[in-house]
Amino acid sequence: MPLGTGVVLDPFMGGGSTIAAAIAVGYDSIGIELDEEFFKMAAKGIPSLAVLNVSHKDNSHAGTSAQSLAQHKLALTAEP
Repeated sequence: MPLGTGVVLDPFMGGGSTIAAAIAVGYDSIGIELDEEFFKMAAKGIPSLAVLNVSHKDNSHAGTSAQSLAQHKLALTAEP
């Protein structure tokens, strides 16, 4: 599978660093977190972490611009 294709699944997202890294290098991603406090932390941190400059030879897939980040969405679902 070529670099930059596929989906990263993080079923225990925590603070969201794996999801932010996936977005930064151009992968679609799905993060799941049951703890509301960790989810809030991830929702706050992912957008700023995902736009950090990622250095690698071929950055054609890198999502380092605000425009690229706008294509990714964070969704919050609350269960009673």
